[in-house]
Amino acid sequence: MASITERSEGSPLAEEEDETNVSKRKKQVQKKSVSEDDGSGDTEPGADLLELLDEVHEIGSPEYSSDEEEEENEVSDEKDSSFDKDEEEEVEGLVDEDVSIISEDHAERRYLLGNDSFTHLEDPGLEDALVLVETKSEKEYKGIAEERHDYKKLCEELGVIPCAKFLRNIHSAVMDLSYMGLNQNAMIAICKSLCNNVHVQTLILRGNDIGGVAGEALAELLESNYTIHQLNIARTNIIKSMKRICEVLTTNVKLEILDISRNDLTDKEMTYLSNVLDESLDLRELYLSRNYIEDEGLLLLSKGVKENVKSGNLEVLDLAFNRIWGGKDSLPFYTELAKSTTLRRLDLEGNSIKDTVGKALAKIMTFKKSELEYVNLSYNLLTQASCGVLGKAFARSRTIKEFIAGPNRWQVGPLTQSYLANMVSPLIGSQANPNAELLDLSLITPIHSQFIRPNQTLTKKRPEIKVIHGERFGFSAGIRPNKHRLLIRRAKVICENFETSLSMLIDELRTEPEELSPKLFKKFIKSCNLYKDNKMTKEFIDNFQVKDGTDVDCKAIIEAYDKEFPNLNKKMVMNEETGNETEVVVTRHMSTLLKW
Repeated sequence: MASITERSEGSPLAEEEDETNVSKRKKQVQKKSVSEDDGSGDTEPGADLLELLDEVHEIGSPEYSSDEEEEENEVSDEKDSSFDKDEEEEVEGLVDEDVSIISEDHAERRYLLGNDSFTHLEDPGLEDALVLVETKSEKEYKGIAEERHDYKKLCEELGVIPCAKFLRNIHSAVMDLSYMGLNQNAMIAICKSLCNNVHVQTLILRGNDIGGVAGEALAELLESNYTIHQLNIARTNIIKSMKRICEVLTTNVKLEILDISRNDLTDKEMTYLSNVLDESLDLRELYLSRNYIEDEGLLLLSKGVKENVKSGNLEVLDLAFNRIWGGKDSLPFYTELAKSTTLRRLDLEGNSIKDTVGKALAKIMTFKKSELEYVNLSYNLLTQASCGVLGKAFARSRTIKEFIAGPNRWQVGPLTQSYLANMVSPLIGSQANPNAELLDLSLITPIHSQFIRPNQTLTKKRPEIKVIHGERFGFSAGIRPNKHRLLIRRAKVICENFETSLSMLIDELRTEPEELSPKLFKKFIKSCNLYKDNKMTKEFIDNFQVKDGTDVDCKAIIEAYDKEFPNLNKKMVMNEETGNETEVVVTRHMSTLLKW
């Protein structure tokens, strides 16, 4: 670096030293290139290249100088210009060779690492790594802090420990507090703190205690908050404040999904819900399962259903596991529901519906403008009289995909099978329901040959329809556990405990006669010395006896072993014609030949 500094000063000594230094550098570059071509160099080409580039840059680039020094160096620069051009051309040629070597290595490394070996890795997004992530503003953080502070203050006033899950999700869209063990005071604090909240859209309070006092706070929440679209208050003991909540729901415009199941609701509360169906036209899903609703309650609901059918949007109605008998008093409910053009799911599982409502249910399924997709009538008191009506209704429908028809009060017998066949046979026709996917008759419904034949034709013509049914009548009753197979498995376990194998005993038994007396069989077991369990030998003697005799059937023991473990009785036998070993199942006579 001394030569460069002197040359910048413009002295004649610097010019002479520059010429000598350039010649030395040229010789060093040539030596390095020769050593790299021969492979004798110790350093990597990349490291040498960096040094060469620095040196070339230092040699060829002039340092900044003052105006006076530039005037003195004009003459010397003109003399050295011709030599510098020749020098730069030679050095650039050598540098290009080293760059080509490194670029080839880099391309090969990139091909191995980036393109093929790690194709499953996604682009980490390095281009967007420095882009600032959108964060919440200071106002939003202050709003969250204020809401949390207000909630903690309410908890202090009511003497309740703040709910950590509520504090964590106070600005999220879903607030799930199901089965948190919250009492009425805790629910009051939560409802009051959510009155001005604009983030929570789904509020799940299932399994907590709301009662009457907290029910008033919940009514105030629904009256002031217009961002909650889904409310789940199942199993919250809401019956005491049901009237007040339903009054507020008639004016609420945003609520779409309401779950009031498992609240011990009776027919009295259905009058309030009827007003909700009449006024709240945005309600799409209503869940009333596992309550105490009877036919009178359905009659009261029919008034609200009548108005909702005209201009409402009810899509899901769940009345499963109630006390609906399906009497004549409840017929208006089914007739009004049959006019609905928005209903998609109807669940009446676990009631006591009888055949008197069968035709009314068929009208619901066959309504031309209906959009019904799912019907569940399982665990009711429907008999074979409703099979044909419901089967034809399922076939005539154009929208129903899943029909859960059983189990019901189907009587077991050939007469019933003809009725059950009437539920399958209408689906075979070319004009049957094109969207049908599932017909569930339950796995506990036995079938006969009268049902099997149309079911087989249905599977051939329309394989997209799945029919769920039970086993063939009498088939499961005739199957009993095979004692011989269980005894063979037990003997194998006992032999393994004594560090022996049952296959050794079977191989020895193949050489014995087909029948042995109990005494000879005991002597045979002792001679084998495989296990010391007298109970096991006694079970062999008792279970493998010859017909009309007391002798032990050795052939039956061997057959039972071969059926239970078919791969363990195979041995490799040399074939004299081909000279190769083949796997052969060893029989009784073959074992004697092999031993001989």
